[in-house]
Amino acid sequence: MAEIRISMSSVFDDTQLEGFRWPLHPFDELERIVESIAGLLRECRISDVRIAEAVFSDGKPLERPRFIGAADCDRLARGTPRH
Repeated sequence: MAEIRISMSSVFDDTQLEGFRWPLHPFDELERIVESIAGLLRECRISDVRIAEAVFSDGKPLERPRFIGAADCDRLARGTPRH
């Protein structure tokens, strides 16, 4: 089943990580869901929002964690592998 995963972490301590899942229905409009999530974060006054546009499969062992921290998001954006 497809889902959007939302990770919340601190740029000061990447071990402080919380993850949330948004299961998708086949008729869901991805753009509307992303805008809903972005709107909620704006209302919560979370100003540092980073989006990792990547698809991970649950069918194979993952090379990256299921929920990613701020540092992992930055590495994905630069195309740098995780240490």
